[in-house]
Amino acid sequence: MEYKYFNKKVGYAVLILLFLYLAIDLFLLDYSSASAYSVAAYLKFTICIFFMAGSRDKSFFFEDEDSIVAAADISVVMLCISLICMNFLLIDYPLSKYIGVILIFGVPSYIHLVSKTLSALEFLAWPKMFIKLSAVALKVSLIVYIGVILVFFTLGEWRWDIKNIADFFNVQML
Repeated sequence: MEYKYFNKKVGYAVLILLFLYLAIDLFLLDYSSASAYSVAAYLKFTICIFFMAGSRDKSFFFEDEDSIVAAADISVVMLCISLICMNFLLIDYPLSKYIGVILIFGVPSYIHLVSKTLSALEFLAWPKMFIKLSAVALKVSLIVYIGVILVFFTLGEWRWDIKNIADFFNVQML
């Protein structure tokens, strides 16, 4: 059986990922509070780490046919996109260049996801025009993502907007 980047396990993992992100954004957090941005960032980062750890099986160089590497790539891309959205929608002051650094770490996952999607589009039985438009849309989205990273670096300040995780726990030293 040959290796498929997009398989049924990946589909289920992406559905779980979408459910978790929507649950965090719509039901769990009240974004009117001052710490909601930080809590959302920590929760989404934790989910991303779990997906990345879960996608790595016994072998680090060869994936088996049930590998969920695509879900790990999608989780990194979704983390980066949610950080972009949260920064543009929730933060009133200038952008953070540190978030731009985090977004740079998402570039390899984004490139891997786009390249695998482009190669998967070749084997679909869709009209050629739709496949070409999808390929152009994927390439444009990659360019826009890199452009957004440049916006973070040109308009941002070296400031960390995410609160320290110790601030959420009122632990007093004895």
